[in-house]
Amino acid sequence: MYSSRSGGPAKQVAIHLTELHQAAIVTNHFVSQTPPQRGNDAAKYFDALSHLMFHTGDPPKPEFDTQGVLEYHRSNSPRHYSGLGKLKQWSIMHHMEIIDRELAVKGISSFV
Repeated sequence: MYSSRSGGPAKQVAIHLTELHQAAIVTNHFVSQTPPQRGNDAAKYFDALSHLMFHTGDPPKPEFDTQGVLEYHRSNSPRHYSGLGKLKQWSIMHHMEIIDRELAVKGISSFV
């Protein structure tokens, strides 16, 4: 039996992006629609990215105007795939900016 702690190559790519929706924080999942097979992460990334860009707008709508989302948009033109680690970094950047923005609106000091 073969096992791996790292999980191996991705069959699909999912971009996770939080947003404030009414009084809740929602996590959106933009998943590549290409056939789920291993390899060609870049093609899967750009497929998932197209769904993210459709949702956030191009240029991003004000509620998505964060450094994290801008990094996703920058990677699309010119098309540049930086690896799966960057996706997580950009999603976390966006999440922290959204939470910081919401705390500021409520008059709460941010942790950033």
